[in-house]
Amino acid sequence: MNRFRFRLANLFRLRGVEEDKKKREFGIALGHLGREENKLKELGGTLSEHEKHMEEQGQGAVSAQELQNNFNYARSLDGRIEEQQKNVKNAEDTMKAKRADLAEASKQKKILERLQDRDREEYNHAVAKEEQANIDELNTQRYQKPRQ
Repeated sequence: MNRFRFRLANLFRLRGVEEDKKKREFGIALGHLGREENKLKELGGTLSEHEKHMEEQGQGAVSAQELQNNFNYARSLDGRIEEQQKNVKNAEDTMKAKRADLAEASKQKKILERLQDRDREEYNHAVAKEEQANIDELNTQRYQKPRQ
């Protein structure tokens, strides 16, 4: 009997390539999310440091111009933090979409893997049946040969 050939081997390979592509895209999206979250943490840390600095400065004599500058800087940091929170949210949404795409690609490949396994089992069963038929035929011939 011929060796096993999966009739959907090309499609199976294509699904594997698609799954690998989706894995890379998900990894990129996950890395982007991590970088955006780090930027947000850095901005939060900068704001905390600035507030601490303002408290220390507030203990002594502070000019109105310095207060205005500190206030404007704090407001700009708040605006940057809000913008960065939007960036983090967008990165999370992108990452979730890429995760869903990866899950779907993995599911499609798994379906073909199961089909391939089922076809291989059927092939192995057919081969075993054919081998057993050949063995039975040989045994029958051997048994009848000495009697003639």
